[in-house]
Amino acid sequence: PFTNATIWQLLSWFYNSTTQKSLDDLNNLVHNVILADNFKSDNLHKFNARRETKQLDNPTSDTSRSFSTPDSWHTTSIPIRLPCDKVKQAENIAPEFHVEGLHYRKITEVVKSAFEEPAAHTFHHTPYKLFWQPDKTHPPERVITELYTSDAMLEEYEKINSKPPEVPGCNLEMVIAAIMLWSDSTHLASFGNATLWPVYLLLGNQSKYTCAKPSSFAAHHLAYIPKLPDQLQDFYMKMFGTSATAAVLTHCKHELMQAIWFFLLDSDFVDAYENGIVIKCLDGILHRVFLRLFTYVADYPEKAVITRIGFSSPVQSFLASNVFSERLSKFGFNFYSMLVPDFMHEFELGVWKATITHLIRILFKAGEIQDDSLLQSFRLVPTFGRDMIRTFRSNVSNLAKLAARDYKNILQCAIPVLDGLLPNPYNSIILDLLFELAMWHAFGKLRMHTETTLFHFENSTIRLGHIFRKFSRDCCAKFKTYDLPRETAARVRRKAQHAQTKQGASTSGKAQSASNTTSARKTHNFNMSTYKLHALGDYVASIWRYGTTDNYSTQVGELEHRRVKRFYSRTNKNAFTHAIAKHQQRERLLHRMHE
Repeated sequence: PFTNATIWQLLSWFYNSTTQKSLDDLNNLVHNVILADNFKSDNLHKFNARRETKQLDNPTSDTSRSFSTPDSWHTTSIPIRLPCDKVKQAENIAPEFHVEGLHYRKITEVVKSAFEEPAAHTFHHTPYKLFWQPDKTHPPERVITELYTSDAMLEEYEKINSKPPEVPGCNLEMVIAAIMLWSDSTHLASFGNATLWPVYLLLGNQSKYTCAKPSSFAAHHLAYIPKLPDQLQDFYMKMFGTSATAAVLTHCKHELMQAIWFFLLDSDFVDAYENGIVIKCLDGILHRVFLRLFTYVADYPEKAVITRIGFSSPVQSFLASNVFSERLSKFGFNFYSMLVPDFMHEFELGVWKATITHLIRILFKAGEIQDDSLLQSFRLVPTFGRDMIRTFRSNVSNLAKLAARDYKNILQCAIPVLDGLLPNPYNSIILDLLFELAMWHAFGKLRMHTETTLFHFENSTIRLGHIFRKFSRDCCAKFKTYDLPRETAARVRRKAQHAQTKQGASTSGKAQSASNTTSARKTHNFNMSTYKLHALGDYVASIWRYGTTDNYSTQVGELEHRRVKRFYSRTNKNAFTHAIAKHQQRERLLHRMHE
């Protein structure tokens, strides 16, 4: 779509490098752009970046149309009905508020484009079972690794081939587009409240090792979900004469998410789910591709929004409906099954973080550690490997600003550090718990499972449940634990800030509240009744059905967040969602041209 190859080289370099230039970027500019055979400086005399990017966004020439894609971005508004406490009225006559700013791409067009890209030559159209036999004296064992070797995709493939759609004269090969969804809100800057809520679509037909590389462009940006605007309160006040309560706003957030997915799962998607869509793949052969939802990766709060689990609305006394069920239940789709466990958030940043935090509370109560004693102990642990065990630099007892990899390193090194800090029988209980947690974590992180390893994984889960109950009953119950100093200080600051905002408290009053940190301590018991702990029993079944946990790890989505944050730094920070969508479309188109 450019007038010459020189401009194409320049824009390709611009979108294939970071905003913070490095020496490698400089080498890339010199050797791959300036010194390229088709680079001519004479072509840059009338160069204008805005004009060239506009040409990329809106191709007009015949050459440009060959690079245009139908899966471009669209913008629309989503209507939701507003309820009001103590006002009885039918839903269809309730005031309707339009939430502006949903940026989206049609699912069917995204899938078509993915199957026509050069990367599609790595797609697996036919799922299969993988076996391993150590020697002739042992029977072959099933190997579980990718989604296309899992039970779920094998079952769906058998269904579409055993009962083909009623399309007269169709004898095309039928394949599955294994859709895997990721969504999570992210902050775009270190300061301010600029956020983006992207929805990413990946295809399980592609290897998980390719999907895990952001440079492979395997993650397709499907939608950027808007949040409830501030104008909602003004509209609500105009309609009902009162402000929307927190419960009503929560209801509206749930309704907005359901309405957005109802819009994305449109009639074209449902038809492609039932009858498939004909796509001319990269090999030039026509296939009938059936869209199937396999996994939806999200953290627990978003899972609750999607499923409406624990959703208590002030205006609804009945069980709320779900859009995935409305659209796909007639095909036997169970939307609960697509919400796979989230290893990083639910175990490393969930169960293990809660466990190590309570262990530190017990040690503080017993007087065995001071503020910096754990830091000194962990500093004695040597590094291992290139990036396996890193140097412990921060105060471990504070557990402040730690990433999931930091909690993983703490778990792997906790036994020698915590050994002997408490007398028996507490010491032996804690060591047993740490050992079983490390064992379970190792099983959960395996990128390839066999029938034997899954058998041991399930037994480890059973043992972990027993040792957790023993830890809660025989260890935690013997210590009256309180919040850690950082937790108490944080709670006092929150209360002071809330009081200052609500009642206009003076600065002296805030200082007085902060000075009462010691007296404001609260008891804190180890909580066994959490979803994240309960979900540990679902991992083995999920691996059998959808492959190993790295297929649907939230780490893939977290890595893709870096891309939108890079785009945000290139915008004028005003209406940045639309600008991010433009940058994403340009970068992907340039990547296709490179391929």
